[in-house]
Amino acid sequence: VRQLAVEPSLEPIDWTLEQAQRGLDAVKEHQRSAAVTVESTELADLLAQPPPVAKPWVIPGLLLLGDTFVLTGSEGSGKATYLRQLLMGVACGVHPFTDRPIQRRSTLIVDLQEDLSEIRNELGAMSTPLRSYEPGWVHIVSRRQGVNLLSRGDARWFEALLEKHRPEFVIMGPLKKTYQAPGDKGIWDDDVIEGLHRKFDDWQVRYGFTLCLEGHAGHDREPW
Repeated sequence: VRQLAVEPSLEPIDWTLEQAQRGLDAVKEHQRSAAVTVESTELADLLAQPPPVAKPWVIPGLLLLGDTFVLTGSEGSGKATYLRQLLMGVACGVHPFTDRPIQRRSTLIVDLQEDLSEIRNELGAMSTPLRSYEPGWVHIVSRRQGVNLLSRGDARWFEALLEKHRPEFVIMGPLKKTYQAPGDKGIWDDDVIEGLHRKFDDWQVRYGFTLCLEGHAGHDREPW
């Protein structure tokens, strides 16, 4: 118990540490609520605005800019190859299914499973028949040890990649190597997955890219 003199003319007041902490928490909460800025849109103002511009296609008929696509399948079934084929088509300006010209877009590969030599062999085989790849449209990161996007350090690392390359199309995976659950949680606990989902949503809103994630199915319980 400590004695705190509030006014020189007042008698000292006995405060327990618990009471003092509650008082401090109340002051902090008041400061936070006072600092909140609330914004809203009135209906008449909303209707007076011009119609929104439709989101552009990244792959016409398949993926819009800002979409999220999670491809699941058993291990070794070709998920990574499929996503790389989509990416190479986007980077070369060739529709991956119709071979028709599409708008070329900047791309980023964040591979958490294979090293650069393995990625090089596969992408080299894909780029040869396309004959339209130009330098600067595909950036590759190999990090076989995985990342933990729920941690502050790895989240800053990933955001720095987005800031540097400004990709419009990102492929990443496998999903289970993009995060680590806290010590008291399981890897597929709903609140852990929701926390990761919110991270990706935030980055997509701020950087405006289409995200393709590779997941596993068959022997893992992946709620994605």
